[in-house]
Amino acid sequence: MERKRKLVIFPEKYGFFPYIFLIYLVMPIMGMTAERGLKAVFGYGMLALFLVTYRQLFCLMGEKSYSYWLAIQLGIVFVLGVWYDPNNLFMGFFP
Repeated sequence: MERKRKLVIFPEKYGFFPYIFLIYLVMPIMGMTAERGLKAVFGYGMLALFLVTYRQLFCLMGEKSYSYWLAIQLGIVFVLGVWYDPNNLFMGFFP
């Protein structure tokens, strides 16, 4: 008999904690709805990349590539804060 595999996005040792912070992405997503054209596409792409880096920081803790993912995430926060809305700088608390 096969066991069903559970879809795990974040390491189980962190429990539900990583999922709670995803609620705070609602504000940047809502702010992005006011943008049009290429700026909107680029902004949504940056938010998607931010989600990838957020996951990677939980999965690669203690490894050498952790610093690279952290730098990418902080760069995304900087771009979203300067080019879109200064209120997006609160995303710097994610790392």
